[in-house]
Amino acid sequence: KGGQANIKWTQRIYLKHEEDDIFRGCTKGCRHAINWGKKNINLHLLDSSNILQSDINKFRDLHIEVAGRESRNIQSWESQYQMVMGGEAFLVFGFMDDILVTAALFSFSVDYCFYGVSASKRELFGKPISHAVVWKAILHAQNLGCEWFDMAGQSFKADMPTPSDKELSISSFKSGFGGKTSMLLNIETNSGNIYSV
Repeated sequence: KGGQANIKWTQRIYLKHEEDDIFRGCTKGCRHAINWGKKNINLHLLDSSNILQSDINKFRDLHIEVAGRESRNIQSWESQYQMVMGGEAFLVFGFMDDILVTAALFSFSVDYCFYGVSASKRELFGKPISHAVVWKAILHAQNLGCEWFDMAGQSFKADMPTPSDKELSISSFKSGFGGKTSMLLNIETNSGNIYSV
């Protein structure tokens, strides 16, 4: 019927295991990075009970600083704030010396939690500042009763079109948390609708 199919990959972590088992599923390097973050980063979890409008503005400012420009319109940030306020998402902020250095948003439903947008200060890329943020999100999703934590996208060198070095680096970061790689088949119809199988 004129539809076009393409394959995407995602990585899912099963959350019904014990915390120690999930941790052991991470690579050795990832476990070391999580432990480093626990010692060196002050983590704050923000949900509908404690988020302020100023918090989403801080996240936006960090994202602009990291990107070097405003790559997303302000309405998207307002939508994310409303998602948190509506109990559909949460944020994890990481501070060093009271300065926000890393942050990420995670959306969730009854069964799934999805890794959304994130930003971390580029000058600290030599330190594993993001691992503890994701780990805290994994544990929070488990506490929420989610069955799966979806790292939301995985790229491989053989993909077409060929992913950028940045995309491959992000995928390498995500793969450290273990779980299973799954295939998603996206089918786009002539009308522009996209269906995932």
